[in-house]
Amino acid sequence: MWRRLKKGNTLDTLAVLMLKVIGVAFLFGTTFFLTNNFDASLVGQYDFTRAVLLIFGGLTVLGMNQSIVYYAGFFKAKNNLSALKKVYFNMLSIVICVAIAVSILYLILPESWLKMLFQDEITRSLIGKTIISLGFFAIMQLSFDALRGLGLIKTSEIFKNILRYVPFFLAIIYISSINQEDYLVDVFLLNFVLLAVISFLFVIYQLKGFKSKKENLQISKKDIINRSYPMAISFIAYILLQSTDIILLSHLESYEMTAYYAVAVKIATGLSLVLLSVNTVIAPQIAQYFEEQQWKKINQIISKSTRLIFILTLPGVLILIFFGEYILSLFGEAYTQSFWALMLLLIGQVVNAGFGPVGTYMNMTGKQRKLQLILIFAVILNIVLNLLLIPVYGIEGAAIATATTTILWNITASGYVYKKEKVKTFLN
Repeated sequence: MWRRLKKGNTLDTLAVLMLKVIGVAFLFGTTFFLTNNFDASLVGQYDFTRAVLLIFGGLTVLGMNQSIVYYAGFFKAKNNLSALKKVYFNMLSIVICVAIAVSILYLILPESWLKMLFQDEITRSLIGKTIISLGFFAIMQLSFDALRGLGLIKTSEIFKNILRYVPFFLAIIYISSINQEDYLVDVFLLNFVLLAVISFLFVIYQLKGFKSKKENLQISKKDIINRSYPMAISFIAYILLQSTDIILLSHLESYEMTAYYAVAVKIATGLSLVLLSVNTVIAPQIAQYFEEQQWKKINQIISKSTRLIFILTLPGVLILIFFGEYILSLFGEAYTQSFWALMLLLIGQVVNAGFGPVGTYMNMTGKQRKLQLILIFAVILNIVLNLLLIPVYGIEGAAIATATTTILWNITASGYVYKKEKVKTFLN
């Protein structure tokens, strides 16, 4: 039985990996088109908006996009997946309320406060547009992972990696053809409105096929929030680890330098495709086996997954070491300025691969609060290092800060898990 399970996991992981590779191809195709056809300042504004949206979007969704995967595993263990329907609708109502509250709060802020926080008028405009889009972004995130919880992993990945990029790619080609490049950020954000509507309708259609069972597993909104908010803080902290450097670069340097560095970040984080693919497949299984207390299966899944992540990540690292400068030049000769930043970021990615799915393991086994504390500490350290290093070393300083904190939080989290439960999430 376990051999069949392992084979199924590997095939699912490879299928998800292929879909993520297609998504990355669209992402880099989009980036390539932008860097060669749009002014670097506009590309920097787009990257800044993208980073802010990820952070505030994580706040709005409150970690429920991750906890819905946990609840799916929990309900599967109870043989009552139909109970996920009510949880999804409860989560939707919470997300919408949070998005409205954040928008109202932003609108009532005095103009003097906004000018103090964001001295640049362009930045204030970008922040305002992003906040208006938060609800749609959060609904999209929740719906994508609801599909994953329902067992439609490949469908979820099609939404995340193909439908997420194709409309935006077509839109930027269009605005470029009519010389309206200034609408870049607007079409980027409108894309999430479209995705939120389509993914929501698709989830509703799928949920109709589940008939409620007599056994009533009540999960209240309070239960959802208590389970989700530590995951939200961990998720936001993780996004901050990926975005603080870009945000601070735009403030301490320029949007042009931000654009150059952001390309290096995208290339380096592209290596995390394998890690993300494995996490996508094993997260519901870890939650289910943890509920059933099947520790042997958990250890086998984690050990095999970590080896697979590292083995499949290493070739990409070697390619970037030898051909990184050439790859950067494809985005424009000026983008080769970020080569050494890319090399530094690769160190963090190698360590990230070597420590496997430690974050997913902690979230799915009731240790989300411990992960939250570890990542909060990492974010604080990351901010301090960026503030110290960017003024001195520029984009290389940002890369040092990001790589250092990535290494430290992985070591700390993996060490805690091993000490607590003797589960080796690291390469062994």
